[in-house]
This record gives sequence, structure tokens and C-alpha cells, in this order.
Amino acid sequence: MKTRLLLLLLILGLPCWQPVVAQTPPSGFSSVTVAAQWDEAVGIAFNKTGSQMFVWERPGRVWVVENGQRSLLINIREEVGGWGDFGLLGFALHPQFDTNGYFYLFYTVDRHHLMNFGTSNYSSTIDDYQSATINRLTRYTATKTTTGYSVNPNSRKILLGATKETGIPILHNSHGTGSLVFGTDGTLLVSAGDGASYNSDDVGSASETYYTQALADGIIPSQQNVGALRSQQLESYNGKVLRLDPETGNGLPSNPFYQSTNPGSVQSKVWALGLRNPFRITLRPGSGSTAPGDGRPGVLYIGDVGYNTWEELNIATRPGMNFGWPLFEGLEKQDGYWSKNIYNTYAPNPAYGTSGCTQQYFYFQDLIKQQTASGTATYLNPCTGQALPATVKTFMHSRPTIDWAHWADPVSRTGTFSGETATTINLNDPASPVPGPLFRGGSAIAGAFYTANDYPPEYRNTCFFGDYVTGFIRTLSVDATNKPLAVKDFIADNAVVVSMTTHPTDGALYYVSFYPSEIRKIVYRAPDRAPIAVASADKTYGPGPLTVQFTGDKSYDPDGRPLTYSWSFGDGGSSTAANPIHTYAAGSPTNYTVTLTVQDNSLSGQTSLVMSANNMPPQVSITSPTDGTKYPMDKTTIYPLRATVTDPEHSSSQLTYEWQTTLYHDDHNHPEPINTNPETTTTITPLGCGTEIYSYRISLTVTDALGLATKKEVTLYPDCSSMPNQLPTADAGTDKTITTSLITLNGQGSDPDGTISSYGWTKISGKAATLSGAATQNLTVSGLVAGSYTFRLTVVDNGGASAFDDVNVTVNPAPAGPQIVSFMLIDNTTKAESELAEGGVIDLMKGTSFNIRAKPGTATVSRVDFTLTGTEQRTNSDKAVPFTLIVEGKNSAWRPQIGAYTLSAKPYATNATNSGGNAYTISFRVANGSVAAQTSAATLPGGAGAWAAEQVQVYPNPFTDQLSLHIQAKDTGKHTVKIYDMLGKVVLVADDVPTGKPVSLGRQLPAGVYTLMVGSGVTVKHYRIIKAN
Repeated sequence: MKTRLLLLLLILGLPCWQPVVAQTPPSGFSSVTVAAQWDEAVGIAFNKTGSQMFVWERPGRVWVVENGQRSLLINIREEVGGWGDFGLLGFALHPQFDTNGYFYLFYTVDRHHLMNFGTSNYSSTIDDYQSATINRLTRYTATKTTTGYSVNPNSRKILLGATKETGIPILHNSHGTGSLVFGTDGTLLVSAGDGASYNSDDVGSASETYYTQALADGIIPSQQNVGALRSQQLESYNGKVLRLDPETGNGLPSNPFYQSTNPGSVQSKVWALGLRNPFRITLRPGSGSTAPGDGRPGVLYIGDVGYNTWEELNIATRPGMNFGWPLFEGLEKQDGYWSKNIYNTYAPNPAYGTSGCTQQYFYFQDLIKQQTASGTATYLNPCTGQALPATVKTFMHSRPTIDWAHWADPVSRTGTFSGETATTINLNDPASPVPGPLFRGGSAIAGAFYTANDYPPEYRNTCFFGDYVTGFIRTLSVDATNKPLAVKDFIADNAVVVSMTTHPTDGALYYVSFYPSEIRKIVYRAPDRAPIAVASADKTYGPGPLTVQFTGDKSYDPDGRPLTYSWSFGDGGSSTAANPIHTYAAGSPTNYTVTLTVQDNSLSGQTSLVMSANNMPPQVSITSPTDGTKYPMDKTTIYPLRATVTDPEHSSSQLTYEWQTTLYHDDHNHPEPINTNPETTTTITPLGCGTEIYSYRISLTVTDALGLATKKEVTLYPDCSSMPNQLPTADAGTDKTITTSLITLNGQGSDPDGTISSYGWTKISGKAATLSGAATQNLTVSGLVAGSYTFRLTVVDNGGASAFDDVNVTVNPAPAGPQIVSFMLIDNTTKAESELAEGGVIDLMKGTSFNIRAKPGTATVSRVDFTLTGTEQRTNSDKAVPFTLIVEGKNSAWRPQIGAYTLSAKPYATNATNSGGNAYTISFRVANGSVAAQTSAATLPGGAGAWAAEQVQVYPNPFTDQLSLHIQAKDTGKHTVKIYDMLGKVVLVADDVPTGKPVSLGRQLPAGVYTLMVGSGVTVKHYRIIKAN
């Protein structure tokens, strides 16, 4: 296996990258480089005494560092698939490693190795990437020697993934292996991603995934062809934290879903579920029990990488917690997935076939509910309205402790409640129970729990966590019950962190920075710290005689002591000047190691440079493909990779080549393995031309025998003129339960490369009913009677492609007496009305004052009592039609405060007893602009579908001079447009972009990758744009 690079490398998304150096902790702390120049290090661990540091690299090697010296522990590169975001990402030492020598590896298997190893078709030089495969967990035994360790390959024991059918499935390019952590009780905890697409709402058969191959190979059964929803299936390894017996790989009897007759089943191993990409998890020291039978391995802190809205930090305090993905993201519902009705075929509906019930299986949404303050909820059968039996497994969403915005304006939140209803609050709100700053990110990293005494007292009982994309490290302090207390900044940026741990004896925080690949240590006020040597030169190569100006006065002493300088130039020359000049004689090409030693009154620091005298780097020009080549979007293309290379000092046999192809996707990238042939090929998959930005960068590095290298790059862009018609998306809305004979279904359609040309509704199941507006976006159904119905919305785009979505309507018998059937939201300025449904949003950018009207059913109503709770409280009674929340004058201005609300309306009849009917209750939010956009299903004045028919065209993309932005929508108002650079800085604002008229933007921007944000009241849309050179 030959590979490089990893994950969501934001820094390399910039066209002109500069080395990252500033990783500054708070005053009094220092960040010290412990070891550098790794081959993509992704994790570190210590033995019990801290005398040995174990470092594992993504391509498949593990090293032991002792007394500053590195020795190889194991190399499984041949077996590891290091493509996309995969590789050897998990490693752990057994708690008794010093005596039994056990260590554990968690990695993605190269498909060629998986399918062919041990047969005549296998070749150690063949890799098979971008294909369905599995994640595997193995154990090896190390034996201590006088020089390090030896590992017998025959000690290998596979605990997960011995066959393609028994591994953790991988069906796309990310969300694979995570962490290995030993519990306090000696059990092994394993985190695994959902194995699904990151490009779409993957509910199975996503075209960009390898599902067909996975089904054919038996990597997944047909029941698990549900994409990210595998995270909700107890029968799937995907999206879980597993708890295993480290000897056998079986589940533990104290696991929450253990099957005594089948301890090796997936269900027996599940500890927690509902996760997307739990890349890094950590255990709170001292938590849990030492007895495996107690089912208390300890408290887990879990960083779950977000989709398109929220990053999460979760705390698993008990067995069986469900963190909600993909039906929830962050603290709230994930609208895209929640709106899709997909059967969980592992969950048959016991009412199917009785009393007209046509729903054979439960939908995933039937089995999970949002968290409540009391921790209780009622789960009803959608067919019968009766409570589900205990044999049907149901869950309550375990909300994250905090979440933060995924590539949006900085927002970080924690969960609160209004009565029983789950609400949220920003950390910087004075009322927040968890005070902290606002921030954003793109890849959550759960780090390390600090319990030592070396740092100031406020850092004890603190979890360090980070974000790989935005490069921060922050702290979350908690109490003894893991209740969050506060979030504080620690390192603001540039810490490209992929792993953290603390030293077992000195307590210091260590972390792995992925680029540059180095291990750093955070120390606090060492009494006497060694000086830091910093050396540079105005040139490092050239023909002789070579005169070089060296600079050493950037060296410094952390304690402010004066320094002395000692230079050794490698050719016998030396100097004690801070900035000496030295000349290397003419002659044959030679490397000289230059050493600078700086000394304070007691300690010294040292660094070195290499001078290549009488030598010049190779001259390189890539001839195929050419820079700016456009790859076709209707097929996979194989390009030959060729270059002209000359070197006056070295023959062709003395040169080495490294070709690498890297896919750039929005603000991160996915590198492919390095190819060392002078000429080779690369395969380009057709990606791009949608709202997400793709390009490929092909680099060639040629290095001579003395190590001088030249790197050249070309960039390939998608040819959007060859783009095949992409499928549209239909959204029939969420399932409905009503007690009336009439309902209006609001459908939506979208098309990534065109427009929706037609809508069509049909009844799929249920008794007779009358359909009105079946050829429009919104369907009205009348004549409904008690029972279950399914209606299908089919949309057709302007290219003739179609898609459909189903919505289920359950009609329960109407209750006797008066009733309220809906709430209508009224804009007091425009008098526009629209339904305010459960989970809706009132957007203050769409109106200045509002009222809410209760709509009665068929029975006569004489009075309605309103109760509003949440951010504001109101209790009003209205005795005149129309019944409104704000009674005074019927049109009184109400501008609600931003926050979460619950509204209840109880109707009363006109008979003598004036008896009350059932209260009608919904929850909704009040937001402002971009916050409102987080709920795409909002129904507001101006039309719930105000953006449904809207098309935003951004072209050309990539662009070289300027791009055109064309907004088409029913709303003819002005729109706000912002462009952010890759560090989140706003570089362009346009407040009055019109509807229906193209505008030009971006001419003044330098080349780079940007985020373009289009805001329109209820929705904010984001697009990645590239300006090429």
C-alpha cells in the first residue's frame, strides 16, 4: 500500500499554501515540538510509565519512540487501504501490554487484499481503491528485545472483519475507522462511521456510493442498503461505538442489546449508536467500574464530525444511548433525512395487515423522538395510534453536550428545555448554563481529559477538544456528574489536530498536528526551559563557489536569557557570529549539514540545515495533462501522466518520481496514493458542476540523489458542458396525523442542474378520497375517513428525469366536541397568511410584526384559550371569531423575541356546559435570517414554498475573471450575498442583489477557494466557488 495524506485538509484547499507555525496556547503555556517529519502520523499513545511513545501513521506503520530514538513496531501497509479518508486510524495498547505484549490495530482493508489475499490472483503491488470494502480490527503480540520489540506475524488475530461479510462496511470515501479505547473495566471500545455518502442525503442506493458492489459481495445485506440510516440499525456496525471482549471480539453480557444465544452478533456488541463519523473518542479517567459485568466501562467523550449544519461533542454516560444521526444533527432534527420515509426492515409493524394497516415496517422516524426534560415519551403505532409494545426497540435522542456551526457564521450552542420541549441557547447568551465563545468548524475532534496538577487548577477535570478544519483547541470543563460547566478558548487556530492524549506521569497534553506531521507537547511554566534554535539561509543550493548568508538571530530563549551562537558549516568551517557568511568551494555536488547550537547560561538548543553545493534541482515540466484541462462529466477518464525532466548533475537513474492525484472537494481534499513511476496514469471520476465544488490537482515531485527536489502541479476542472442530466429531488413533506376529512399536502422539488417542469400527485394506498390540484405543487385531499393513506409526489425536471417521494397520512376519528385543526401565521403588515406547523420557524427578516390565528374544525367554537410558553409567556382568551393569540384590536403588533416556543389553544363549545375540547399544541422557533435557515421546512408568511421554486445559478465555476450570479424566485425582493475566504473572513458583501437579473461578482478576488452565501429570509444557501489563475 503506497499512500499519502488524509482527511479534510483545509490548509491545502488554498491555492498558495504557507507552512503553519502559529499554534499559540494561553499565557504561561508553551507549545513544544516533540517529534516531527512523520509519514502522516494520526495518533499517539504511551505505555504505563510514559517511557515509550507509540506513534501510528495512516499508511500502516507503527513506531516506538524511546529516549528520542524511533524503532519500527509493525508495518501492514500492504493490507491497509489508505485512500480517501481511510487508513490505519485506530491503535491501542492492552492495559497489560508490559506483560502480554498485546496491541490492537483498526484500519480500512485494501479491496484487492480483501478479495484476493491467499489466492493466485493476489499481488502485493496492486491496490484497489474507490471500491466497496471493510474496516478490520486485529490484535498482534509484541515481544521486548534489547533494541525494541519484535512482532511475530503469526500472532495476528482478527477480532472484526475476518471476512468481507463480517467487517464494518465502507461504501463511500469517508466515515470509516475511528478510535480504539480501553475502558476502566478492561473492555475494548471501538468507534466506527456510517460508511455512507458525504455528498447527499444517502438513504440507500446513492449513485455516488459503491452499494451495488457491496450488495453483490455480501459486505451489506439488502436490509442495510439504507445509507446513513445504518447508524440507526442495531444489526449494522456502522455509526456505532462497540464494546468488545478484547480476547474474542464478542460482545459483553453487560452490553445493552446483548443476545445470550449469539454473543458474536453485531447487536451484542453495540454500546452506543446514531453517530456519523466518530473519528476520535476519549475516556474520562477514573470513571466507570473495574468489573466488566457491571456494564460501566467509563464515560466516553465523542467528537462526531458534522454533515452540513453542526459539529458535535457528545458524552456517553450510560449504555444504549442514541445520538440521533442521521435523523438528528447537532441538537435538532436533520430536516433532509427526517423528511425521507424509509422502512427499517429489521422492525416489522405488528399491526400490518390488520384494520386496514398497510405499513409493513416501521419508518426510522417512528422509533426515535427528540429528547424531553423528563426523559420519557410515548411511541405510537402510525396505523393504530396505540402505544408500541415493549418488543419494539425505541429510542430517545441523546443530544450533544455542545454543538458548533459547520462552515457557517460562528455559532456554538448547548441544549435547554422549555417545559418538556427541547430548546437551544447560544453559549455566549448570558442565560446559557454553559458559558463560552461562539465558534465554528468542520471536523470535530474529541481530545483528552486532563486530571493532573501541572496546569493551573481551572484545567483539572477538563476535556480538551478540537476541530481539524478550523484548527482550534478548546476546553470543556465538567463537574463530577459530567454536567458541562464552561467552554474556553485554548489554541485559536493552526492546530491541525487529529489526536490528543495526556502523558501518564507528567500529565502534559500531547497532540498530533497532521500538517506539518509532528507531535507537540503543551507545557506550563517550566522553571528553566531550553533555548530554541532557529536557523535560515538565503540559499540552500547552487554552483560553487557558493556564498551563503546564514541567519541565527531569530533564535530565542523562552525565559528571556541571552544567547551565544555556535555554527558548524559541515565542511570544517565554523563561526560564533549570530548571522555569519560562509563560502563553499567549487567541486562535485556535495551535501553539507550545517548545525546551529544556541546556549543560555545552562541549557542549549540545536537545529540544522542542509546545503547542496555545486548542485541544482531538477527542471520539471508536466506535459500531460496540461494545466486547466477539463475532464468530461459523462464518463470516467484515464489520463497519461508525463513530464519532461532534466538535471545537469544527475542521470535519469539517479532521479526519483512521485506522482500524486488529489481530489479537492469544497474546502477539503482527498489525496490518492503516490505513484513512483516516471510515467503512469491517473483515473478521474466525473465529479462537479453542482452546488459543491470539485477539481483535481496532479502533482509531480522529482528528487535528485542529494535530496534536492522540484514540485510541479496542474489542476483539472469539470467540463460542465458535458454534464449528464442529474436527477431531481422530490419532497412530499413529513407524515401527517389528522382528525379531519380534509388536508393540504405541500410538496417541493429541486434540481441540481435545472428546473422542475412538472409536479404530479397520486394516491398509492388507502380508501377512496378526492384529489384536487394533483398536477400542482400542493395537493388538497378531501373525503378522507379514518384509516391510513399514502400519497406520492412525482417531480420531472426540464431534462425529463423524474423522482418521487411518499407521504403517509393517518386519519384518526375526530374527537367529539370543539377542536382546533391548525394555526395560521399572519403578517400584520402584508396580511399574508400561512400555516404555522409543528417545528416551524417565524423569521424576523420576513416581517416586523405577527399574529397567530387558531383555525377551528367543523364544530362550533365560542372561545379559545391560548397558552404561549418559552422565551415569552402569554395566556390570552379570545371569544370572537377570528380567534387570535394577540386579542387587543385583533391586529396588535407582536414582534416576538428570538427563541423557542410552545403554543397551545384549547377550544370551548357554545352549549350550556361550555365544555372544552382537546388542546391543540405545537412547538416552533423564532429566528433571524441565517438561523432560520437551519430549518428548511419552515412555513412563513410569503409562502412556505417561497424558495421551493427558486433557482440559484452560479456560473462559470471555476472562473478566472468574474462569475455570474442569477437568482430566480417567486419572491421578487432583494437578496444579501456574502463571500467568505477559507479562513471564514468576509471578503465581499452585496446587500441588494435583485431577483431575475444576473449580476457579476468576484473580479477583485485573488485566486482561491471561497464560500458564496445567498440569503433570503427563510433560507440561506451556500456554494463553494473557485477562482482559478
